[in-house]
This record gives sequence, structure tokens and C-alpha cells, in this order.
Amino acid sequence: MAENRGGYRKPTNPAPVSGPGKASRRTDGGPLDMKQNQVQVTGMGYGENKELNDIQAQAPLAAAMPNIPASAPEVQMPTPIALTEPTQRPMEPLTAGLPFGPGVGREALSLPNLGMSQEDKERAKLLVGILQDSISNGVATQGTINLYRQLRSELL
Repeated sequence: MAENRGGYRKPTNPAPVSGPGKASRRTDGGPLDMKQNQVQVTGMGYGENKELNDIQAQAPLAAAMPNIPASAPEVQMPTPIALTEPTQRPMEPLTAGLPFGPGVGREALSLPNLGMSQEDKERAKLLVGILQDSISNGVATQGTINLYRQLRSELL
């Protein structure tokens, strides 16, 4: 009984035949054929897969795997401090790092500065008012609330 084996069948090593002259290649899959297997990626745009396949075809096989330790070294974490413990910084004000009150301001936190001009600050104040109205009316999303908080902290 005939078996259903129609269609293209990819040849296995060794390759079936070699080309003539400069196109000749080893047919035994020897040391010159040390390329990695190509990964077939789907879902890419038209023509994008060709570039990936070309790069994969050029990548040589790694000589040997580097020695990777079985587990990463453990990092010693500081023990947490209970809320009932006395402060470890008695001379630091409670408002340190905040844009108001005694102590160092926001510059101690090394946060990025928006660098707003005076005109930008005036416009941002108007926006803060609009955002505050939407929050008080209960129609604001969490993203709106976050934007309101960020702008308000920059303007304080």
C-alpha cells in the first residue's frame, strides 16, 4: 500500500549533493557547518523576518557554554525596623525630603526636575484646578489622579 509522503522533504545531514566550483560545500556536515539552528518567528511584519533569518544564518555556534554558578550569591538584606522602635535618625525632621517644612527638600531625593518656566507653571496651575474638579466630581480615573498628584507636587 502506498504511503502518503508527498511534498517537500528537508534533506538531513549529510547533504544530498554538493554544488560545482565556488558553490561547493561539504556534504558530511563537518566543522565548516557550525551554525546555530534558526528560530522561526511568526507574527512579524512583511519583510521583517528576512532580516532576522539573515542575522541568524550568520551567527556562529558558541564554542563552549560559560561556567554559570548553580545559584547566585545571596545578598544580605537589612533587617526591617518595627514601627514601635525608636528612630535611628533623631536629628532629622519628619518632613525631610518633602517640599515643605523643616529639613532638606525634594533635591535630597534626586528626583528629575521638570524645569518648568513661570508660564508653564501658570498653565499647570489651571490644569491642576481642572483635574481637581474632575476628581471631586468622581469622574477621574486613576491615571488622572496620578497626574494631579504629580503636577501638584511639582508646583508646591
